[in-house]
Amino acid sequence: MRRAADRPASACYPDRVAGTAARLPDVTLATLQGEPAVLRDPAATARLVVVYRPACPFSHEVLPVIERVTRAFHGKRLLTLGLSLGTEDDTLDAIIEHGLCFPQALDAGASVARALGVTLTPTVLLAAADGTIVARCDGRDRAALLDVLGHAARLSEADESEVRRAAESFPLPHARAGTPLD
Repeated sequence: MRRAADRPASACYPDRVAGTAARLPDVTLATLQGEPAVLRDPAATARLVVVYRPACPFSHEVLPVIERVTRAFHGKRLLTLGLSLGTEDDTLDAIIEHGLCFPQALDAGASVARALGVTLTPTVLLAAADGTIVARCDGRDRAALLDVLGHAARLSEADESEVRRAAESFPLPHARAGTPLD
């Protein structure tokens, strides 16, 4: 595991990322099933938030990784939330295409994404139980994504090697890329 000082900017702690919210906003969104999706959930040891755009080809590469890894967290106190910047129909298509089982909420106006300092899709954020964002990965940076997911495993007391195996089974590029938010 790389030390924080050796991590690329895309996988650093929020105080080292310009324009990034230091905490998840205290908002409740509705999932596509109409259930409440609380960003700061006291029932969770940690919260993994995946901000994506269904029309973004890079998002389609990361979503299956997050789904597979989320299964490795099953039974742990890590909650995953997909935050879609698309329409309900496009989001449903992405859910079906990738077999996503974690809750999905719409942020069609991108107001929550902007509050989180998101500039690219996909972006993966990890927050501790109190809502403090402890790690993030912008775009498809493989090393950064593995760092964030490894950190999530440690926070939720999941088997980090199982999480890494699940994530590494997908062909993600080693370079950072993504679709700009605007």
